[in-house]
Amino acid sequence: MNNQQYLKALKKALGNLEKNSREEIVKEIQSHVQDFGEMESLENKFGAVDELAKKYLEGLPLFDPLHRKIGRFTSTSIKILGVLVLLLLTVLAAIAWYWSKDDFNYADEKSKELVYNKATWQQEQWSESTSVDIDQSKVVFYWHDEDTLRWKCAREQLFNQGKLHLKQNNCLVFLPMSLSNVHADQSRLVLVRPLADANIDITQSQVQIAENETVFRYHINAERSEVAKFQSDKNADVKISITAFESSIDYYQY
Repeated sequence: MNNQQYLKALKKALGNLEKNSREEIVKEIQSHVQDFGEMESLENKFGAVDELAKKYLEGLPLFDPLHRKIGRFTSTSIKILGVLVLLLLTVLAAIAWYWSKDDFNYADEKSKELVYNKATWQQEQWSESTSVDIDQSKVVFYWHDEDTLRWKCAREQLFNQGKLHLKQNNCLVFLPMSLSNVHADQSRLVLVRPLADANIDITQSQVQIAENETVFRYHINAERSEVAKFQSDKNADVKISITAFESSIDYYQY
């Protein structure tokens, strides 16, 4: 007896069952053919049709072959694992967004975080030789009309021999309206509406510029870097010169 004949005979032997139950049983037995292929004999696997039908008619559970149990377990496990992976990725994305989000809108020059307080800000007199070196830090630059260098960092940083060195820190810095020289390595810099010329030299870093509706004159020399399409005006009062290596230069967005 081939498989089709077996299924037909089983359906007939289950004649006392209601139609839906009978069809469900036949589909269940037929699914084994899909698992093993047409070469597998249902008669060899389940025995005589009458005996198989008797088990169903008497309400006895049909033996579920080990391979089907394993298959069902594996399928269920994969689905559960997929859901867990999706949840994990969602949590990681939320954490990454939270930690990468700015503390406040740096482009807002009237933010309360920028209010000067001698207890929280450090200050030094500015000279033409003054420079800022940045290493593995996030630094936001503003400009003011005082002849001083002013900064506030998460961890205290010292000013030494005309140089402010910011390392592994998070800082807000005010520069005077004089030419500024800034060097950064593996850092993120935000320039908020520069009021004076600035020379920025960066390596493996990111520079973002909040123009705040001001026109600048850009001179960008970038190697193996990504640079946004800035609108540069050769007649602008302020010139921003950026030398970049393996870095990115774009607009600041909160």
